[in-house]
Amino acid sequence: MPTAGRGPKVIRVVVAEDHPSIRENLRYVLDAERDMVCVGVARDGHEALDVTIQELPDVLVIDAELRDLDGIDVALRLRRLAPAVRAVIGIGAQLNDTPLPVAVAVAMAAVTLGLLRRTSAGR
Repeated sequence: MPTAGRGPKVIRVVVAEDHPSIRENLRYVLDAERDMVCVGVARDGHEALDVTIQELPDVLVIDAELRDLDGIDVALRLRRLAPAVRAVIGIGAQLNDTPLPVAVAVAMAAVTLGLLRRTSAGR
């Protein structure tokens, strides 16, 4: 995304994922892009809020099913605390015990940037 007279815009991203290898792989992939940089990572929902408020990234990439505070709850809180931050929420077939269509509706109410449907290999 070039900007007039200032060179390419770098998209600042925070990654919130409880699985260590997924979290680190996302950081690696983002940092490998010329127009993106991972400015922080979080292991759970409360840490995601703290890091996101501290760094004020352009985008938060967050797992829907984090311990202590899920990704949709984090996105809803950020809507109030840091409204310029957009969330991309990774979501499986359901969120906790909530069916996917209901989880999607709630996530969209949080003004997310998008949802990623996460599937397991072989399913």
